[in-house]
Amino acid sequence: MSDNQMEQDLEIVAKMIPYITQLFDEELSFAVAQNGKYIHVVENDKLKIQAKVGRPLLEGGAGLEAYRTGKTIKKIVSNEVYGIPFISYAIPIKNIDKSIVGILLVAKSLKTRNQILDMATKLNDTIVRTDEILNAFFKSIESVLGDNLRVSSRTEDASENIVKMDRILKLIQHVGKQSNMLGLNATIEAARAAEHGRGFAIVANEITKLSKLSNQSTDEINGILKEVDSSFAMIKESVDDVRLALESQVRNFEDVIQMMQSIKTMVATLNQLSEKL
Repeated sequence: MSDNQMEQDLEIVAKMIPYITQLFDEELSFAVAQNGKYIHVVENDKLKIQAKVGRPLLEGGAGLEAYRTGKTIKKIVSNEVYGIPFISYAIPIKNIDKSIVGILLVAKSLKTRNQILDMATKLNDTIVRTDEILNAFFKSIESVLGDNLRVSSRTEDASENIVKMDRILKLIQHVGKQSNMLGLNATIEAARAAEHGRGFAIVANEITKLSKLSNQSTDEINGILKEVDSSFAMIKESVDDVRLALESQVRNFEDVIQMMQSIKTMVATLNQLSEKL
């Protein structure tokens, strides 16, 4: 192929660039190189690649590597090189006999992709931290719920003990009534014995007093136990209400944790998609 024909082919490629740019909404810059130098440059206002007509291709860049290998080369250019990150594509332009007549260079801005990646990374970090806080709070609720169940169990034990004490009091009351009957009978017998039953009458009187005092004490204790039992019932009701509320919160937190997991999955997908931008 003659030099004139090669130049015509490269000129056709150069003329196609303005139309190619209209196919994309991205920030793209183009250049055509021949014999290791730029012969045509179309830069996007937001993506200055510092390519000038007549300037040689940079050593180590995608363009020279494409010349030497005959393959399409893709390289990521960091922000430190030109002030904006981009992907550099170098595509060999070949003639009919597969000889390289030039290189088409395309620079694609990574600014938007990197911004998305940065946002996704920060969002993921926030989600991880939030997830840690939620898990810690979830464990604390479970701990409180466990304490609540233990309090409820001990309250029930106390109520059962009150029932046992009530049985003992009833037994004491029964003994008191029997003692009172014994005292009355002793008083009657002492009256019959007249002078000989005076000492017996004193004993009978003390038994009657003791019986009355016992009945009075058991009545007071029984009243106190009823109040305590009522208080325990109220405590148990409150504890049960708290337990139900905590169980509801646990279910809510489980839902939140599942939603956070879904968001983490979406962030991972966002990272994968941004890599393709």
